[in-house]
Amino acid sequence: MKVKKFFRGTGVVLLAMAGSTVLVFFLSTITNMLTVFDKSAASYLPAESTLAVLHHPTAEDLEMFASWFPELSTGPGAESADAIALLTLSGPEHIPVFFVREQGREPENKASVSLGAYRVTSPSEKVLQELAAGTTAPLSEDTAYKELSSGRERSSSWLFARRQLLPETDKLPQQILEALLFQKGEALAIAQTEDGTRSITLYGEQSTLEEGTVLPAPILENDILSFNLREGQHIWQQAFGGLQRENQDILSGTLEHLLWSGFGDTVSMKYDILPLMEHHIAVRLTQNNSGGLLVLVRGETQDEKLLAMVTERLHEGIRLYLPKTKVTNYTFSNLFSTQNIHSDHSALYEELYMQDEWQIRSMQ
Repeated sequence: MKVKKFFRGTGVVLLAMAGSTVLVFFLSTITNMLTVFDKSAASYLPAESTLAVLHHPTAEDLEMFASWFPELSTGPGAESADAIALLTLSGPEHIPVFFVREQGREPENKASVSLGAYRVTSPSEKVLQELAAGTTAPLSEDTAYKELSSGRERSSSWLFARRQLLPETDKLPQQILEALLFQKGEALAIAQTEDGTRSITLYGEQSTLEEGTVLPAPILENDILSFNLREGQHIWQQAFGGLQRENQDILSGTLEHLLWSGFGDTVSMKYDILPLMEHHIAVRLTQNNSGGLLVLVRGETQDEKLLAMVTERLHEGIRLYLPKTKVTNYTFSNLFSTQNIHSDHSALYEELYMQDEWQIRSMQ
C-alpha cells in the first residue's frame, strides 16, 4: 500500500513538473513571438549602413522627401509601407528597403524576405540577404537614432536622416540656409506637428534651434520659409565662417550694400546689427507681388544701452541718407515756368509713442 502511494505521489509530482515545463515553454514561446512581432523596422536595420528611415510615410511625406531622396517612392507599395529605409553598401548608390506588415504568410522569393511582422522588399538581393542574416549593431541601438526617436509615438510619421545624406549645393543662398538650419548636426529628424508645420530636431553638437515651430506652413500666400534660432549672432558667424572665401566676400559685400542703401555708412553689420541678434533671431522669407524675395529678420538682445545706441544710429543713418529737398515750381506771366530745389528738413517726420508696453520710434 505504501509503495502504491509513493508511486502515485511521484507521478503527480512528475505530471505537475511536466505541466509546468510545458506552460513555461508555451509562455516563453508566446513572449518571444510577441517580442519579435513588436520589433520596429529599426531593429532589423544595420546602424552603420543605414542613411535614412521614413516611418509611416504619408503621400505628402513621399512627395516632399522624394525631391531629396527619389528612391523613397520607387518601390512597390511605398504608400502602404510601415517604414522605408535608404542603405548604402560600398558605393555612392542609395538602396531603398521597404517594410510592409505581412497579411498572412507569403511565399519566399528573391525580391523579399520575412522579418518578424514585416515583408521586406528591395531591388538589391544582397541587401535582403544581409538583413535576413541579422545584425549585431541595429539602428534601434544607435545613439543618434535613440536620441531623435525618444518620446515619439510608435505610429507617428517622421524622417530620420544622417547629415551626409543631404544633397550638396554650390549655390550661396542654399548653403547659407543649410548652415543656419542644420549647423553641425550629425543626424536630424523631421516631423509634422498637429498644426501642419514641420519641425527639425538635430543630434550632434549642441543645437541652437529654438524649440517649437521651425519650418511652419506658409503664414501668408507668398510665404516661403521661416525659422527661429537661439544664439543668433554665434550661429550667423559660424555659418559665415563655414562658407568658401569667395562666397564670404559675396555675402559680406551684399549685406554691406543693403545696409548702405538703407542707412548710409553710419551702420555696421558687425558692430551694430549682429549684436542685436545675440540671444534670438527669427528669419522669414517671402515674395512680393512681383516675385521678388523679401527677407524679414527679427533679433533680441538684453543690452538696453546697446539697443538704444544702435537704434539712434539707424535713425541717424536714415536722417542723413534720405533726401531732404523740396522742389517748387514757379510760373512767370503765364508764359514760362521754372523749378527751384531747396533744402527742407520738414520732409522727415519723427514720432515717439507707446503701444502695448512697447516704445515705438517712427520716422517717415
